[in-house]
Amino acid sequence: MYIKDGSLKVLKVKSSASVSATLPSSEVFLVPLLLGAIALPTKYSANSLLLIFFLINLGGPDLSSEISLPSIKPFLTMIIFTVIFSKVAGLESDPNTPYSLLVFCGLLPWHFFSTAFVNGSESLISNRNLLTKIYFPRLILPVSAIITSLIDFFISLVILSGLMVYYKFVPSSDIFYLPIFILLAILLSVAFGTLFAALNVQFRDFRYIIPFIVQLGTYVSPVGFSSNVVTEKWQLLFNLNPIVSLIDGFRWSILGGSNSFDVKYFLISFITTIFYLLISIYVFRRMEKK
Repeated sequence: MYIKDGSLKVLKVKSSASVSATLPSSEVFLVPLLLGAIALPTKYSANSLLLIFFLINLGGPDLSSEISLPSIKPFLTMIIFTVIFSKVAGLESDPNTPYSLLVFCGLLPWHFFSTAFVNGSESLISNRNLLTKIYFPRLILPVSAIITSLIDFFISLVILSGLMVYYKFVPSSDIFYLPIFILLAILLSVAFGTLFAALNVQFRDFRYIIPFIVQLGTYVSPVGFSSNVVTEKWQLLFNLNPIVSLIDGFRWSILGGSNSFDVKYFLISFITTIFYLLISIYVFRRMEKK
């Protein structure tokens, strides 16, 4: 049987049974699903494959723990950061905004980005058995892993709503701008997740750099503190990190008040994100042909 995708690449597959025989038992059930999705017309094939891998990433040995544990991580981190930055370091937020809400609104986009970045960058390595047996657009793997991370993000939004009720805090009227910053977070996650997924395949030791990048990003981004504490002299350099405007935008749209947000820096962040996205797709496609 011949299978053809939108990029005009052709792969000969003897039968789903012959492919299944060389895969682990936990992945055998994927073969007929993938072959069926690939055989669909091009405009339906990509969507079907994306849905299949989304459901695979969403499932797992224990669905409840897969979702609940990552979802409460921002809440636990919020407690630690509030104690360290507010109680010990003495940093302050807007007088009308509890410091816990300031931290949690910073953790929401950061936790989504870091989780999506890690999952996307490891997506090709974790599915290498399928990659060597069946041809399908490889870009679907990191994208589906990143989309799955949105589930934890939306659960964290529910936790944020509970915190607002607890503190009797009314969201800012600018909350209608929040979808713009969610879209920016998704684009940035796709950019870095896709790029590092390709680099992980090309350079196997590259995967050990990713935890260091995530850890470093926690400290160079305004996750546990407000961007207002950074002096004007360093604001431009500080905002070259695209995560900064993303976090500031989240806080501004939800909390309002005196939370820092500059449209100029947001535009820089948006342009930088699009640039990273184009570079990552180019690198991914180039390495996919090798």
